[in-house]
This record gives sequence, C-alpha cells and structure tokens, in this order.
Amino acid sequence: MRSSASAPRFLGEGDIHIWLARLVEDEDCTEKFVSLLDRREAARAARFLYKRRRMHFVQSHGIVRRILPDMPVSATPPTLCLGAPA
Repeated sequence: MRSSASAPRFLGEGDIHIWLARLVEDEDCTEKFVSLLDRREAARAARFLYKRRRMHFVQSHGIVRRILPDMPVSATPPTLCLGAPA
C-alpha cells in the first residue's frame, strides 16, 4: 500500500476518496495486519474455510484500519457502512 504525501487528507461535502489495494496470498503480509483487527473481525477471519479468503479478509480489513485514522470521520470501523448506500 502506497500513499502520496501531497494527497488531501479530508473529505469535503460530496467528496469521495478511492483506495486500491492488491490483496496477495502471502502469510507474512497477512500477519502484518492481524494485530489491527478487533476481536469480532479476528473471530470472523478464523471461520473462513479457505486460506486465500481468510488472508484477503485480514488484509482488506487491516488496510481500512490503517487508512481511517488519517481521515476525519466520526465513525469507528465496526459502525462504518462501506460501499454504495442501500
């Protein structure tokens, strides 16, 4: 995951930020994110039957937890609704 120091770190009314991340099948990479998960996320990750899906879940949730502290949002990761509104 790379970031640009010159990228704006705020969301204005109606603005969106899009991040892209490459999820990989790499245990070492996955382990770097495990400590960022909360108990519910860690328990959910442990229930995945397929190793690849577990690694991708851990990586994607860890990446979101690394990005959010730099964003001025009032919601915490468990209460955020990511994606298109229903």
